[in-house]
Amino acid sequence: MRQKGAPVNGRIFKDAGILSYWYLAVPSNSAHPNAASLLSAFLVTKEGQDILWKTEKTGSHLVEGTNMFKFVKDQERQGVKFYANPVSDVVKNHENQSRVRQKFQDILAGK
Repeated sequence: MRQKGAPVNGRIFKDAGILSYWYLAVPSNSAHPNAASLLSAFLVTKEGQDILWKTEKTGSHLVEGTNMFKFVKDQERQGVKFYANPVSDVVKNHENQSRVRQKFQDILAGK
């Protein structure tokens, strides 16, 4: 937020940090499966993560030395407790997750 000129920065609630995961896969009918595999492998390197951070402000907290790794460690030192949200939980609890997401969106929208 501060990077966009706002006078304050965002904050994570100490008991509500959520870690999400990106999953990379190569479709079996990919036109260029070897190139797709190389891209997937590159994106989980420190260099690939640096590009994701620069362009999308996102990355993996699992790749040591990345901005997201450092951010998560810094937040943990400040007392934030993170909850891992793996895709298996999202799929298993899809309806509940959708309901909770909508509730948060409504709260943030002032409804």
